[in-house]
Amino acid sequence: MTLASPRDALAINAASSPCGHVRPVDGAGELSAFLSDPRFNAVVLGPGLGVGEATRALVEAALAANGRWYSTPDALTSFADDPSGCSDWSARARTSPPY
Repeated sequence: MTLASPRDALAINAASSPCGHVRPVDGAGELSAFLSDPRFNAVVLGPGLGVGEATRALVEAALAANGRWYSTPDALTSFADDPSGCSDWSARARTSPPY
């Protein structure tokens, strides 16, 4: 498992991650580049993403990667004003993964 972390949280995530592999990834563009590696075939978004355009962009990047992905409810709430943006989620996503 590899954890993609915003640079401003990299030290905290590296210190507390059991996976040992933490890479800096900021924003949807870097997430898309990160997920272009075929070894990464599943994505978990959150917790703590917040609601808004930045979260929408991360969700869209995860969907474009065509892997399995899970998210916290913030991702769904970020599409509340335009639910058509997540119309094909049902076959490709689940919210709140079992921990």
